[in-house]
This record gives sequence, C-alpha cells and structure tokens, in this order.
Amino acid sequence: MIKRSSKKLIDKILENNKSWNVLDIGCGYTAHKNASVVCDIQDLSSVYKEKSFVKLTSNILPFKDKEFDFVSLFNLKLIGESPKKPLNFNSKIKIKISTLLPINLKNLKKLKDLTTTPIVIYENSGKRYEKKIFGLKYTKNSDNVFTMTVIAEGGFPVKRFVVGNDVLPNISSLFDNPCVSQEFDFLDIMIK
Repeated sequence: MIKRSSKKLIDKILENNKSWNVLDIGCGYTAHKNASVVCDIQDLSSVYKEKSFVKLTSNILPFKDKEFDFVSLFNLKLIGESPKKPLNFNSKIKIKISTLLPINLKNLKKLKDLTTTPIVIYENSGKRYEKKIFGLKYTKNSDNVFTMTVIAEGGFPVKRFVVGNDVLPNISSLFDNPCVSQEFDFLDIMIK
C-alpha cells in the first residue's frame, strides 16, 4: 500500500528494521543510508560503491513484485516542463463497501453492467463528464460488506461513485440501499 510519511518516521522505521531489503528510487546524491539498492536515471554507481546501483533506462522499474521490504521515493527530481496535455491513464482500485441493508445477490450481479455503461459525473459548476469502467470483480465479505475491484479511467471519483453524490449510475442507487466506501486502495496506475 502506498503511504506518505515524514522522513523522521521513515528513518525510525528503517532503523528498527535493519534486515529489510530497501530500495531508494530517484534520490540523486542523497540515498537513504539504509538503502541496499539505489536506482536513478543518472549513472551514480561511482557514488554508491557500497550499495547495489541500478541505472534506470526506461519508465518500467526492473524489479520483481515484492522484491523489497521498503521503497523510498524521497527527493525525486522535478520535471522542468509540464506535459502539453493531460496524461491519460487507467486505475485499478480495490474498494471495500458497506451497506445499510443486507446485500442482495441479485444486486451484486448488476455490478457487471457497469462495464457497459458510462459513469456520468456532474460537478457543482454545471460541468458534466463521463468515465468508463473496463473491468470489475466483486466478493461478498458479509451480509452488509463487499469488496469490489475495478479498472476505471483515471480521475474516477471513488467515494462519490459509491455514495451517489451527483454520479450516475452509482452503487447506492443500483442497490437501492445506502452504501459507503469504508476504504479504497489504488492497486495499479496504467499510463495509456
């Protein structure tokens, strides 16, 4: 799970877990002292002779999933020029949803229809835009809780989609049952 933390907290966590395999990405000349592997776009292998150094040559990290116990992203280099147009991306999002009334299995099956219908979002300014859901899976956790994983267009308003605040269709109206997002996590971001 991605989490923002202060440098002091990170230092304390890594000091208490010296056996961890730690990756520091984009640190330039300021890699974390507990990093076992340093990765940057510039060749700094002569700077980090006591650590394993990997020069990044593409926008895909050359590491396996769960290869590291901790990844540090402090001091990333700022891009000097902004992109000329917005980046198009899709997000894989895991959402844990609770309902006021017990979940009807027939309603859960209706979720699959969301992949064929645009999700329409209305803003207070009067602006209207649409997002698409490309994939969807769900699991019923209990009588009033289920987990849903969606692949959706970037900028998808997760909480509003569940509750129904100016988003149609939404989970609450689809179930005819007030719903709330207990928690959600972005599992992946895919640049188009």
